[in-house]
Amino acid sequence: MTILVESKSNNQDKQHLNKTIQLFFKLLGVALLSFIIFSVLNFPTFTTTLFISLLFYCFFLWRYSHIWLIVLPALLPVFDLTPWTGRILLTEFDLFLLTTIAIALWKNRFSFEFFKQSKPITWLLVGLTLSHIFSTINGYIQLPAPDNAPFYIYHSTAYI
Repeated sequence: MTILVESKSNNQDKQHLNKTIQLFFKLLGVALLSFIIFSVLNFPTFTTTLFISLLFYCFFLWRYSHIWLIVLPALLPVFDLTPWTGRILLTEFDLFLLTTIAIALWKNRFSFEFFKQSKPITWLLVGLTLSHIFSTINGYIQLPAPDNAPFYIYHSTAYI
């Protein structure tokens, strides 16, 4: 009888942890959406068009969860306003990507169950993450000192 009580308590702890993680994901999604709105409102040109297109994208992404598989690859080669906006580091395509992540966080579409089921996959991902971190640090260590050119110039040595 005590075993059943302990397992029931254990399930309640897991459900509470799940609720906490879901709440954290929703708050992170709200933070991303507020950053997206702030970025769109500070966009130099096409602010209204970009805002309306992101609203439509949010609506369709909310309704049809896999539409990002069609929209994002279609937008990548054709949706570039950099010559008109001057934005290089945070473009409108990045806002669409962040919108996808924010809606997925809000609707709790991320699942990490495969980590619990397969130890080799977990170790493979840990190894790849560590390799990525070490490669990034190595790349930053060998960067040349920035010159006097600002970061908004296309041919700056900072982008080489």
